[in-house]
Amino acid sequence: MPRFRICQSLLKITRPSWLVTVKWAVISLGILQLIKELFQLITRRLRYITFDNGIECFVYLSAIVVVIDLSPCSHQTGLRMTWQWSLAAICAFCSWMNLLLLIRKLPKFGIFVVMFFDVLKTFSRFFIIFVLFIVAFSIAFYAVLQNRPEFSSVPSSVLKTAVMMIGEFEFTAIFHGNDKSHLERLFGPTITYPLFLFFCVIMTILLMNLLVGLAVDDIKSVHEKAELRRLAMQVDLVLQVEASMPPYIRKLKHRSKLTTYPNEKSFWKRLCDRFGSVSPVKNEIDSENKTEQELVSEFREELRSQNAQLRLLQTNVDNMYDSFSERQVRTEAMIREILEQLKMDRRNSKAK
Repeated sequence: MPRFRICQSLLKITRPSWLVTVKWAVISLGILQLIKELFQLITRRLRYITFDNGIECFVYLSAIVVVIDLSPCSHQTGLRMTWQWSLAAICAFCSWMNLLLLIRKLPKFGIFVVMFFDVLKTFSRFFIIFVLFIVAFSIAFYAVLQNRPEFSSVPSSVLKTAVMMIGEFEFTAIFHGNDKSHLERLFGPTITYPLFLFFCVIMTILLMNLLVGLAVDDIKSVHEKAELRRLAMQVDLVLQVEASMPPYIRKLKHRSKLTTYPNEKSFWKRLCDRFGSVSPVKNEIDSENKTEQELVSEFREELRSQNAQLRLLQTNVDNMYDSFSERQVRTEAMIREILEQLKMDRRNSKAK
């Protein structure tokens, strides 16, 4: 009844004509995209069932449902129902996430998206411990601060505790409120202050630094794997497009050979060379050459260091050999003297 009265009061409002045009444009585009997805399902069959395609179908269907008028009030005023606004919010979020998934296959920005999802997988393995800490502190804050609106229930306490992790503590409002007001009074400060101190140390210092460490740890290997995965997705996209084309089109566009003239320059290339513009390919080649030169210089430095260590080791061995030779000569001389002395003693004993 209240919704009917509100609608009756808004019947005098008429939506602009351009909104009707936008509505039918969204419906038309959504239907065309769904037909395209159905064609892909027929051609690819079980290979079509992926997370990316599921998001695309949900976006197209939800966009059509949001713009459809489900009541005379919506048709007259253009207002949507509450659940349609909620569906529109989810649709908008999923559409931008779908764009992010499509960017993964681009040569420039795709590698960063793939790296982001790799870091997200690392965080998902740590998420259980993360949730346990949040639940522990949120229940503790609910027990001692439940008179405050933000901690009045367990779900709101969990949300407030998660927000406090990013630095929104509101220390003055929580611990130095009006003692005469029940909603701002602090009960049990002897336990609340140490609990808040533990939260600051564990959640905002230790746990957040651990998350940063997990995100940046072994970033080089993640970068290399992300590049390979991006290239694999790009090849898969090319194969999908080729497989979706009819056979006669593939035969029509088939080229058995391709002749290239690398030294031939077009007008645009000559113009760029004239004004000093460098092509992206040349930049990439220069960067690769620079990387190779850096590797060669590193190998040379390492080789010099190893040669210096070998020379030092050879010097030490020579010194040890010289010292051993001197000791051996001295030992042989002492043995000769002892033998001579023994011979003289034996002669003296025979003479007596």
